[in-house]
Amino acid sequence: MRSPISGRIRHTGEYPARAGRKTRCGRFLRLRAGILAVCMAALCLLSACGGAKKTALPPVMFASSLGDVRCAKSTQTQDGYRLESRVYLYEDGSTVSMARLTALEAQEARELARVTLPEGSGQICVYDEDRDVWSKKPLSEQTLGSGSYLIRGEKGDTYVVTPQCYLPHENGMIEWIPELDGELHVEKREDGNFDLVLTGPAQPADSQCEYLIVTADYELFKTNDISLLMEHGACQFTGSHRWCLDGYYYIAPTTYYPSGENYYYRNPAAYQSIIMMRDTQPISEILGLAMMDVLLGNQTAAGYIPMLAGSEWLRDSYGIGPGYYDTRWNSDFWTAVVNAVERYEVPEWLPAAKEYADFFVAYAEDHHFGYDAPETLPEDAEPEEGEAPAVRPQSDDPEAGWLVQDYASGDGKGRPTHASLNHHAAETVFLYRVAAASGRARFAEIADRMALGIANTADLWIREDGDLWYCCNPDGTFDQADYPVLTRDDLAELQRLYTELHGAAQPEIARLIESKEAWMSEHGY
Repeated sequence: MRSPISGRIRHTGEYPARAGRKTRCGRFLRLRAGILAVCMAALCLLSACGGAKKTALPPVMFASSLGDVRCAKSTQTQDGYRLESRVYLYEDGSTVSMARLTALEAQEARELARVTLPEGSGQICVYDEDRDVWSKKPLSEQTLGSGSYLIRGEKGDTYVVTPQCYLPHENGMIEWIPELDGELHVEKREDGNFDLVLTGPAQPADSQCEYLIVTADYELFKTNDISLLMEHGACQFTGSHRWCLDGYYYIAPTTYYPSGENYYYRNPAAYQSIIMMRDTQPISEILGLAMMDVLLGNQTAAGYIPMLAGSEWLRDSYGIGPGYYDTRWNSDFWTAVVNAVERYEVPEWLPAAKEYADFFVAYAEDHHFGYDAPETLPEDAEPEEGEAPAVRPQSDDPEAGWLVQDYASGDGKGRPTHASLNHHAAETVFLYRVAAASGRARFAEIADRMALGIANTADLWIREDGDLWYCCNPDGTFDQADYPVLTRDDLAELQRLYTELHGAAQPEIARLIESKEAWMSEHGY
């Protein structure tokens, strides 16, 4: 079944050029079956390169160092399915297109999108995570299964994530149906050039099919540069990492609920996008910014991004159900927002980061353990080797240092949780960063109070073997095995920001870093 909406759409990318930046003429995109066609039609800027009368442009979504970024959004319902799409258009003519087809009733297999490549030869490239290399082969007629593909031509790159089919479940979970994956067909035209055709499966009712297309007339990946993006597998969207129209999904552990084989949960941190905000690959600019814009839409009225799935551990340990607040994942995401604000000059996103910071400050005021400066423990209170340190009384003194609890229930229910060192350090890093970006002294004051919480408990964090305990529990005990490397990295970044603000390092945090690094060296990390 095909939509009557089809045709050839030319992206010229003709905008007023900013200083030092040239505009380019883009490529042809021909999109069928209605997916993206409606919103892409809104992006038709000129009938030909140069001089033709402009049609209406989609609205500017945000300004950036790359120029104004426009976005056309479309939702339509017809013939038993719903089409939702977003197309981001950059001033240099590059585009990021993402779409979802939801089957309101059973649907036949169909062509979803067709990309008409410019003239010239090319290659199909796939990144091999196991060997850290790109595999390349000449562009030719063929059918490719599920995957993330880079098509490199003489006049630019196209990055395609083939259609993936999912069944939505409660608590924001989706179930991937591998046998219903779509395909990428490379078809040779009569003129000797190629079309890329994305086909979707026959979908059962209530399923949703998602895919992604990125185009540019420059290289999206530096294939000789194994960057941070590749090291973390973040350029692959058909394995553990998935991108959908409403955000980033990751393979769910069996302790999340509902659970099952091939279940994915929407992760508030969206680590692919976080990596892109500090990566060197060209695709990270345009795809990363588009992703961040989508993710910002998941911020609640309260100010944070909830974890929709349920955790059996949090439910059983603290009475916390689905839709809870995770301080670490939120801190990492909102730090990435600050990175985007500063690196890509996106001022529209700073108010959202400040809104989250306001939420976190209020949360920290009500959900912390207070600790005064360290006291000498009695000799009979010294722990045996391998045991957690003795409990130090917590303090209600308003000048005490704080250790902020890791989680809270979204409905206000649940019991106080532990405070882990890595969460706490990441939260403090975010506050220092947003304080510097916004000029809000209150954020830095709370960050100082949290740094003091670490300093006042430094001796309680260090284990007999020099490693650090993972967390401080509500009863005041410190226990559980720490991550091998993560916490050291968090403390090092915290120390860097603390030193920038105060002109000197925090000596107790330095002691924790030194102890952790000695343990890491001894154990080969």
